[in-house]
Amino acid sequence: MQMKTLTGPPLEVFEALGSLKFPYVYSDPESCRLHAALAKDLGIESDYIIAGCGADELIDLIMRCVLDPGDKVVDCPPIFTMYEFDAAVNGALVLKVPRNSDFSLNVELTADVVQKEKPKCIFLTSPNNPDER
Repeated sequence: MQMKTLTGPPLEVFEALGSLKFPYVYSDPESCRLHAALAKDLGIESDYIIAGCGADELIDLIMRCVLDPGDKVVDCPPIFTMYEFDAAVNGALVLKVPRNSDFSLNVELTADVVQKEKPKCIFLTSPNNPDER
């Protein structure tokens, strides 16, 4: 879903917010209702769902769950900078695998690095996702 717009959110969003007694207070800070609704819709347990305030938070949460200091991660720049930032915050070593000149993934080189270095995380994205550049 595209969140960038010059006109702002649809009128229905303002109406829904206007009907809330305290729209600025998180009524469900752990997103329990969201987890339950998604679990029901997807047919999975809510324990398999994580929600966050944007990609930055989710990337950090994933790394905190997976990485120990000194672990290795692979990324293939250009890439969203939060992967490298959060890896450093969590004490990981970032192994940068260059892309081909057309920005496509260098599959052979990436596979070689993964096989040799045995990283705990590998970030494979379209260049600079999730910021769409």
